[in-house]
Amino acid sequence: MIQDKFIDSYIEDIYDINEEKNNFFWIRGNKGDSKYLNTTKTIEYIGNNKTEILDRLKCIDKNDCVFVHWYDSFIADILMNIENRLFVMMWGGEFYELPELYHSKWVLDNLTYKKFKYPEHPQKQKSLNPIKILKRLNWKKKLKKNLPEEYEKRNNQIGRIDYLVCMEDDNEEIKKINSLFPKFKAKHVFGFYDQNLNLSVKNKKDTRTALGSVNILFGNSATESNNHLDAFTILQKMNNVNIYCPLSYGSDKYKKYIIKEGYKFFRKNFFPIIDFQSKEDYVKLLNKMDVLVMFHNRQQALGNMIIGMGLGKPVFIKDNNVLKTYFNKIGVTTFSSDKISIESIKEAILISENNKTTNIEILNSKLSRDVRLSNLKNLMTNYAK
Repeated sequence: MIQDKFIDSYIEDIYDINEEKNNFFWIRGNKGDSKYLNTTKTIEYIGNNKTEILDRLKCIDKNDCVFVHWYDSFIADILMNIENRLFVMMWGGEFYELPELYHSKWVLDNLTYKKFKYPEHPQKQKSLNPIKILKRLNWKKKLKKNLPEEYEKRNNQIGRIDYLVCMEDDNEEIKKINSLFPKFKAKHVFGFYDQNLNLSVKNKKDTRTALGSVNILFGNSATESNNHLDAFTILQKMNNVNIYCPLSYGSDKYKKYIIKEGYKFFRKNFFPIIDFQSKEDYVKLLNKMDVLVMFHNRQQALGNMIIGMGLGKPVFIKDNNVLKTYFNKIGVTTFSSDKISIESIKEAILISENNKTTNIEILNSKLSRDVRLSNLKNLMTNYAK
């Protein structure tokens, strides 16, 4: 596991289904590396040294199952040759940004792609010095040259997965992964993290009294796949909107850039959220929003969407996003980010007032705590035994 916001509740779930004696938890990195991990349960930090992690793997039995929370190239390379069955908890970025982000334009929209199509260069400051320009051009050339080899390595790593744990009825997700990585043959198992649905439904309050200025929660993180620049260009055309922008995790460099651009676009109506908040405080924040707008082309920000829906808020998603297809399939009402305008936002707010009960009922049948724990128990007893 990496030290992220999903991990505390996942470990808690393992204890809630009485499977703690059959599981132990290895945390990548060292204690204190992250503010996200605060569990009081028994865990073990394993550092970041490849050789040391490989030595640790020798202590497990070949019949044990290995669950990976964030299957990046580093951990995938370590696990390539183990005999154990390999389960990967679906996050998204491990399939869509490593290394697709640098040779596929589908994740990023035009403005974002133009600005961020290459990973960060070691030489951070642009220079007019001919020697430095040449070095940067040579670096880009080498990057492009190495991509085919990197991709094939990643294709093999994705092909190593035995089971992919992700949402039910997620066939579009599976098709997408298959289209990117032909060697992907993993079996699909239904499972998911706590998306805070129960917490949001419990704390749902009607805060809107008059439809004057509109509070918009945009995006979910300081990552390029949010397509901030492209969305800001569209949202800037709307009058009487306040843009609340979660940027508490992701790239620090990208966060600083988006904060600067956000103030340029929206001035005093831009509110960057840079401090990590507790679940309870984050639900309170979203309860003050009128609408959630996501501009991802890939699966991302599911937790934000579920909280918003649990609070009865309209959620805008791009039509090509597999999550849009998923919500359509199960009957949950969402709206199109591709056609967003102040008129469509106001219309969505009125429609959501009538549909929020239906949305919540459907989501409860799919993503409630009881459903989550039941599926986790099934995963642990029927697949990982």
